Amino acid sequence: MLTLNKEIISLKKVNDYYHLNNIITGQGIEINKETLEFIRGFEAELSLKDIEGKFGLDLNESKNIIETLVMLGFLKNSQVSENVEIINNSLFEKRNKNNLFFDSSSEPSNEYQIGLLGIPYDGAVTGIPGTKLAPDNIRQFTSGYTSNITNIDGVEKVYTLSSALYNQQLTFDLGNILYIPGESSSSLHKRIETAYRFLKKSFKQVFFAIGGDHSITTPILKSFDEEITLVKIDAHYDSVIPFKNQPINHNNFINYVREIENITEIIHIGVREPLTPSMILKNDKVITSEEIIHTQWKEKLERSINRNNSIYISIDIDVLDPSESQGTGYLVPFGLKLNHLIEVINFLTGYKVIGVDLVESHIPHVNFSILRFF
Repeated sequence: MLTLNKEIISLKKVNDYYHLNNIITGQGIEINKETLEFIRGFEAELSLKDIEGKFGLDLNESKNIIETLVMLGFLKNSQVSENVEIINNSLFEKRNKNNLFFDSSSEPSNEYQIGLLGIPYDGAVTGIPGTKLAPDNIRQFTSGYTSNITNIDGVEKVYTLSSALYNQQLTFDLGNILYIPGESSSSLHKRIETAYRFLKKSFKQVFFAIGGDHSITTPILKSFDEEITLVKIDAHYDSVIPFKNQPINHNNFINYVREIENITEIIHIGVREPLTPSMILKNDKVITSEEIIHTQWKEKLERSINRNNSIYISIDIDVLDPSESQGTGYLVPFGLKLNHLIEVINFLTGYKVIGVDLVESHIPHVNFSILRFF
C-alpha cells in the first residue's frame, strides 16, 4: 500500500500553486490544487483505486503522477521495510553498470566485505575541480582487464590487473550518493549524514567512501555516535580559519570536525605544509611526512591514539609524492611513497577501524601504480 511520507515533505503555497519539497534531498515539484488533493488522498490512507475513482483517473493517468511522487520520495510502500523506496530514490543515484564496482553485488555475501560508496561532489574545492568524477573513474580503472594470453613457453594464462580484490570478492558496492547539480554543500552534507545512518542500520560492514573533495568527511563523522579518533592522512592541515560566513570547504573542514562532540582526537599524518597564523591546530597531533619516510612514526602514533576510541581514516591523495600520483589539485613535493601509505594503513588495522574515505583524487591524472592500493 502506498502511503504519504509526511516527515520529509515541506509544503508552501505560492500564488495559485503549491511547492512540495523533499527536505532531505532538496528535490521539489510545483503542483496545482487538484494534484495536491490527489496526494492528500494517500494521507487519508485511501486505496489507489478509491483515489482514482474520486478524481476520475484511469490507471495510466495516475501511474505517471505516482511514479513522479515515488521518485521524489513523497510516496512510500508501507509494506517495504526500512523505507527502501525513499532511500533508493532520495539518497542514492540510480544504479548503472558504470557505478558498480567489478559488477559486485549491492548486498554483502559475508561480514568481512567492505561496502563501497561513491560521493561525486567537488563543490567545496578552492582549486581545480574534477574530484567528483573519481568514484566512477576509480571503479572503472581498478576493475582492470582480464585476458587469456599465451606466454613465451606456449602456456595459456589469465592476466587480471586487480585479481585479489576482484576474485576474492572483498567488496560490495552501494553506488553513489545522490548529488543534485547546483545544490548547496549543506544540503548534500545532510544527505550524506542521513545515508550513512541508514547504511549503518542496514549493514554491519565497514564502509569505504570515495570522494569527492575533503569536506565530505565532516557529515560522515557526524553520523557516528561513539567516541572517535580521526586519523587524517594528508599533506595539509585543512585547518584554515574560516572567513566570516564562509561555508565549509576542503581547506577549513577540520574546524567544523572539531565541533563534533564525539570526535575526541585528531591526528594529522603525512603533513608537509608550514603551519601559518591563518590555521588553527589546537590539540591536534601531527606526524610529518619526514617522520614517516625516515620510519620515526610508529611509537609516536601508538602513543597518540586512545585505544578506547574507534578509528576513522581519511586519506587525501595529495599525501603521496607527485612522483607517485599527479592526480590531485595541490601537488606538494617530498610526500609519501605508496608503500609508506600502505604501511601506515596496515598499522592502523590493529585498532577498531569504523570507516575510511579517499578524497581529492583527479583521475585520469593518477599514476596507475597507485591502484595497487585498492
